[in-house]
Amino acid sequence: METKKEVNKLIKGLLTDKLSWEEKEKLSQYKPIEERMKRQWKNASSNPENQAMGERVWKRLEKESGITQKTRYHLSFQRFVVAASIILFIVGGSLWLLKQNWKDTTEYINFTADKALMYMLPDSSKVWMEPGSHIRYAKDFESLRNVWLEGDALFDVTKGKKEHFIVYISKAFIEVKGTSFQISKNKHHKHEITLFEGKIDFNIQSTKQCIAMKPMEKIIYDPETANIVLEKVEHIKWENGRYLFTDITLEQLIDIINHKYDSTIVLGKNINKQYKYSGSLYQNESLENVIKKICYSMSLTVENKGDKIFIY
Repeated sequence: METKKEVNKLIKGLLTDKLSWEEKEKLSQYKPIEERMKRQWKNASSNPENQAMGERVWKRLEKESGITQKTRYHLSFQRFVVAASIILFIVGGSLWLLKQNWKDTTEYINFTADKALMYMLPDSSKVWMEPGSHIRYAKDFESLRNVWLEGDALFDVTKGKKEHFIVYISKAFIEVKGTSFQISKNKHHKHEITLFEGKIDFNIQSTKQCIAMKPMEKIIYDPETANIVLEKVEHIKWENGRYLFTDITLEQLIDIINHKYDSTIVLGKNINKQYKYSGSLYQNESLENVIKKICYSMSLTVENKGDKIFIY
């Protein structure tokens, strides 16, 4: 009999459509699941609203396993149960399994950043967190390299590990293959995923869409509509805790700073907003220090007026 940990892994594989037929059979042999599938299969077959769904599922089964219209009703009971398992998860039985009857005994660690800092995960991956950001991950992280993120953070993921590294955000997740990437929310409450180095797959749970991202690409994702926009990233790189800017316009730089620090910096009318700036910004650097560097390099003056910071 499979252990709870192994069964849980199979369940997650089924939910993300990554199981082979043999693995689905193995999952169906877990007794609580088998009994639930039998009951739900019986109820679903008597409900007219589920008949059309059942036909669509059977067509998928025929395609994946070689079952034909002629032989479908002569399946062994075990294959019948596996077919039922697919119906089960499509019509919502996964919620019962994961939230009601499936007891997740995994212990988790929760951490909230009270300031900009670097948090080291058990596999030596680095999470550069912004103030107020929150992460959650399993204590047994080496066998379950999943991180749930709320807020803004940049990840430097350790390479060469057996288990994939996955970051979950609102209604989506990012599968990582050893890389540096940033997740943040813009003023329109959309997620921005920027890949600096390596490879990641961005997955939308509602549409099952998967986008393989290349270095120096950014996805703008709306979790409410599942809409995405893919853009190129220029003039900015990431290197061990700091952003490196090369020939970025002053206007673009100020937009990045205002987003990072939740500040309101206003450029005076007499300033050339297209001025090209090259320099660096450390992830945990104070806003005051950043403004001083910019003003010093361009011979500018800064003035605070209420909640706004004016640069002349």
